[in-house]
Amino acid sequence: MNNIKIFHITTWYPNEENVLEGNFIKEHFNALNKKCYNKLIHLEVKYKKSKLFTIVNKNLSNNESSLIIYSSIRFWFFKELIGGVFLLYLVFKYKVNKHYHLLNIHIAYPNLTFLHLFYKLIKVPIIVTEHWSAYKENFGLPLSTKKLKKIKRIFFNNLKVITVSKALADDIIKFSSNYKLNYYVVPNVVSFSIDKNIQLNLNSKDDKKITFFCLAFWREIKNPFLLFDAFFEISKSYPDVILKVGGAGPLLPKMVGYINNLGLQNKVVFTGQLTKYQVCNEMQSSTAFLHCSKYETFSVVCAEALCIGLPVISSNIPAIAEYINSSNGMLVPNDNVNSWINAIRTFISNYTSYNKSEIANSAFSKFSSEAVAEKYFTVLNESVLQYKKRVS
Repeated sequence: MNNIKIFHITTWYPNEENVLEGNFIKEHFNALNKKCYNKLIHLEVKYKKSKLFTIVNKNLSNNESSLIIYSSIRFWFFKELIGGVFLLYLVFKYKVNKHYHLLNIHIAYPNLTFLHLFYKLIKVPIIVTEHWSAYKENFGLPLSTKKLKKIKRIFFNNLKVITVSKALADDIIKFSSNYKLNYYVVPNVVSFSIDKNIQLNLNSKDDKKITFFCLAFWREIKNPFLLFDAFFEISKSYPDVILKVGGAGPLLPKMVGYINNLGLQNKVVFTGQLTKYQVCNEMQSSTAFLHCSKYETFSVVCAEALCIGLPVISSNIPAIAEYINSSNGMLVPNDNVNSWINAIRTFISNYTSYNKSEIANSAFSKFSSEAVAEKYFTVLNESVLQYKKRVS
């Protein structure tokens, strides 16, 4: 293990109220723990009607803690101010300038809103690791909103930024208008491992019933109804094809009703929310993974499918197009039913040509914990060395 020390502050992280919140950040953190010493604080300002101002501090592990500020005050300015004050408090409490080599902030807003006011008080390099999709749609706010100007200002503080895809970096550049943004791409971690049981089945090319699988937290952006309309037409030509739908979400009841109206109850199976182990099993027993989405910053589920050796048929959106190609799946060129029908039909005619072992090994070399940790550490270590050279 390298002797550099990294101090992390993150707005999102798994907690008692939501064990899945920011799980991708924890995966990044766990991977990096194999390369160097890390300390992480989950710093978040949360609304709670019954509490005017309450601080809850908990140890999560030997090197993870949470500092949650609960308040009934809903103004975003309050979150921005309190987040910034407590971020600076943590920097001084843990003597980051003395004991650590780099400060890694996960999710820039709101904790870095006032970075320009205290930037010079931090004597170590700062890197932001960003996952948030909100940049694509300007946080859902009118362009004239003052809040947007404050968020844009964050990225003009001589910051280096790590994003999980080039597509997300492009969104941040467009949002902030900082066309000289210094960024690096480090993908999400896929925690699936290619064990012996998976390896034994990777190159199976039998004529078993074709099963498609899709998985998401179902909301409008995941676009399931377009996929259902395409599958309805496919089922007419291929009556034995099955579609399994995993996951939960606010759109799920409407999705079930939609399938019932199409008369596909016997061909579409809703599995409900699945554990990692169950997702792995579903992917192993499927013929392809379908992902019809309007936007992604990375798409862990598509990367997970590839690590299982499962070809992916996906909407042609920039983040996914960075790692899906003709050797491991298909990108649907247009966001319409006919394009999806044609893509699925083409896949059914050629699905035995995919080499599952090659798909899995190639994906694992990019998205495994070890691969991501190496790339992540390289970025952080280079930043430390550059900073030392600059200040010496």
